[in-house]
Amino acid sequence: VRLRAPCEKLTKVLSANTQAPITVENLMNDVDATAMYSRDEFVELIEPLLKRLEAPIQKALADAQISADDIHSIELIGGSIRIPAVKQRLSELFGRELSYTLNQDEAVARGCALQCAITSPAFRVREFSINDITAHPIRFKWEAADGSDDTNLDVFVHNNAIPSTKMLTFYRKQDFTIDAEYSDPARLPPGTNPWISRFTISNVAPTDNGDLSTIKVKARLDLSGVLTITSAYTVAETEVEEPVPQPEPKEGEEPKAPEMRKVKKLVKQADLPVQQVSQCLDADSLKVLTKKEREMRTVDELVHATEVAKNNLEEYIYDIRSKVECDYSAFIESSEQQAFIGALSELEDWLYEDGSDTTKETYIEKLNGLRATGDPVAERYREDKERPQAARELRDTIAQLADRATSQEERYSHITQEERQKVINRVEQVQEWLDERLEKQSQKQKWDAPVVFANEIRKQREDLVYFTTPILNRPKPQPKPEEKPEEKTESGSATPAAENQNNTPTEDMDVD
Repeated sequence: VRLRAPCEKLTKVLSANTQAPITVENLMNDVDATAMYSRDEFVELIEPLLKRLEAPIQKALADAQISADDIHSIELIGGSIRIPAVKQRLSELFGRELSYTLNQDEAVARGCALQCAITSPAFRVREFSINDITAHPIRFKWEAADGSDDTNLDVFVHNNAIPSTKMLTFYRKQDFTIDAEYSDPARLPPGTNPWISRFTISNVAPTDNGDLSTIKVKARLDLSGVLTITSAYTVAETEVEEPVPQPEPKEGEEPKAPEMRKVKKLVKQADLPVQQVSQCLDADSLKVLTKKEREMRTVDELVHATEVAKNNLEEYIYDIRSKVECDYSAFIESSEQQAFIGALSELEDWLYEDGSDTTKETYIEKLNGLRATGDPVAERYREDKERPQAARELRDTIAQLADRATSQEERYSHITQEERQKVINRVEQVQEWLDERLEKQSQKQKWDAPVVFANEIRKQREDLVYFTTPILNRPKPQPKPEEKPEEKTESGSATPAAENQNNTPTEDMDVD
């Protein structure tokens, strides 16, 4: 491990520089190793690996039955493409400049997004044809039956398109098994088991006359490359009648009566159960392991919750002790303060001795016992800080509402005296309540329980604003439009003013 990290760093540096140093501290016997490597030396070291680049590419082109000239564009991703020698070899192999525009960290995400868009009916994308294949052929093997020497068959050949379904026919009198395996183990990754799965077809019986039963087995390789036998059933040859196809009658001819003929067809008789055994776990084993996993998860959650409860207790001890000795000292009696600090110190010692490994419930119980004393002290301190501010806000609100209720400004002229008196009465009522509560609070010591709380004062302010707002903020009604008086003519008839405006007066004219 100590040597691997500097070597990986060296390969990355040489991708952008012609030479770079390598340093390995304490490589062996307290000796540090240092050397300088050039890019040419690095290429010489990896030459055997570079020669292996061509074989898989040529194999892929041959399997796809295309040449390098048939490829429109080539996009390279991956960490190895940063090596200049790799870029050069690939460019020489394809005979063109290659593209490196795609972010390698996003390549899989982009492909998944495109595939989702193609599959989803909610998106319209360009027509792409994506055909997946099986790179490793799969063979089925079985025991020979009476009158047959066939014992294996390559069901899914190399480059078989997936998903794919194959129908196999067997002739048996009794139960039989089918083993599925990779037919070319040499092409598998090192350490891969070529055996895939075993399928057992049960409830097989001979026909009524003792002959072999015809059994149809449907094997499927799904889109994920998972092999299964989806169904197995027996079929029997049965004669059925069906109409003979007739040529269409010519114009003017009457259609002939349909002729019937008897034909033999395979008709499904009964489904057969299929049991699968593979390298994967069976359903019962999965249930057992899932149960164990759930139990372990429960234990882990309990351990985590216990640690959280312990940390909460420890944190509270340190926090409340420093505050009781300083900020909260005026809000707790001296005797109670000394007893509480002693209880905190005693519990701290227990936490690092007998209480270092106990249950979550015990930590919670200890914490609740401390909070029974510490929380009221913190509450009295908090109320002493917040109560004056809440009282000041309520007094300001009372003064503002009283001024508005007694104001003679034009914008309040539409408010009746009765409504004004309601506001004044409510304001006086709240003022008396506040004065009374604050007077009782002033007679208490700081370590006594509060008589009035800041939230109660805020609630009184909210209620007061809620009561007075509809009265004082009611908009002033719009004045009614004045009616214009009608003008009367000499005959006594009323003439609208508009008509008089339309009649232009005639000017006096001199007559010769």
